[in-house]
Amino acid sequence: MWMLLCSGGKADGGIRRITRRKMKVEGVNESSWQHLARLCAWTPVALTLVLVGWSYYAFAITVLLRNRDPVLLASILYHSILLLWITAYVRVICTLPGFPRGARRDLPGSSGFGRNLVPPSELDLEAPPDFDTQDNVPLIQLQNQLQSHATHSAPDFVALETKRDGLPRYCNKCRTLKPDRSHHCSSCGVCVLRMDHHCIFINCCVGWRNHKYFFLFLFYTVVYCLGMFGYLVHYLLSAMQARSSEDIRLQLDFNWVILIFVSAAFGFVLLAFTGLHFFYILTNKTTIESMERARRYRVDVVGDGEGLSDGRGATIESKWGVNIFDLGARENWKSVMGQDWRFWMLPIDTTGGDGHTFQVNYDALEKLRRMDV
Repeated sequence: MWMLLCSGGKADGGIRRITRRKMKVEGVNESSWQHLARLCAWTPVALTLVLVGWSYYAFAITVLLRNRDPVLLASILYHSILLLWITAYVRVICTLPGFPRGARRDLPGSSGFGRNLVPPSELDLEAPPDFDTQDNVPLIQLQNQLQSHATHSAPDFVALETKRDGLPRYCNKCRTLKPDRSHHCSSCGVCVLRMDHHCIFINCCVGWRNHKYFFLFLFYTVVYCLGMFGYLVHYLLSAMQARSSEDIRLQLDFNWVILIFVSAAFGFVLLAFTGLHFFYILTNKTTIESMERARRYRVDVVGDGEGLSDGRGATIESKWGVNIFDLGARENWKSVMGQDWRFWMLPIDTTGGDGHTFQVNYDALEKLRRMDV
């Protein structure tokens, strides 16, 4: 019996050692995969910089320096646009889009590999309030309770957007209420203020804080590409009129030929993409909002809206063509690019507000209320 007990204890100890070793190996493998994923996420950024570096050699070195024609003005314009592009690209990469106050990152083991705000040891793993027991609580009081649970402080914003059932939008992963126009990004692992989309070419989300830099990045990319294409196309036309292969060789360089087609491809494709984002800015929409079918807004805190009999607060559903955040093209543009027109096209910070609340077009909101009746 004693031998059996001893052998059983040894067996249990061996199992425990094997289990600990297995858990340690799995933890190392998971950590390695996360580091590899973070490294791979920067690949599009690296490829973008390599492509721009090659374009600088192909244009500035083989065209501007070797060309006997006067190129001083072209060189000044080229380097000015390149400097603005580099500044905008660096700013959009280094500027975080903005996160709700008190937001936590995804729980350990999630798919979020982006830049996280709080280490796992500081996460509040307590379950969120039970929504099923809150049916008789007024909507604004429920929001206060949820925000106090999430950040241990009273909320400093009132969100108009609600879930389909009329309850406040609450993120279980970030443990906080969602401000208007915010969404949770699984790649970044956190909710993003006024989220537009996650862009792999900046390895971050485009949101409230860096939307201006992203638009300028697109704009100067188009100007950069189409400018090179327009300058080089006359070399291509001269080569097409050449009568011998020797004349063609003198008129064209291999890097020039590749750069003509690459700059045209990127320039015209991004021109359409830039035009789309220009339209979104003028209409005060984001990419996500343009694809959403319908949203619900609470009206118990605006105008003379009255709550429902169950105490949740009255809500209305959005309709196509009616945007309560649309303030007119000029004000919409200034809300993203800044109030001073002298700084609109410069990659400097002119963002206003706090990203948690946004000015509302009450005429549009009233129109939705009349349509919902």
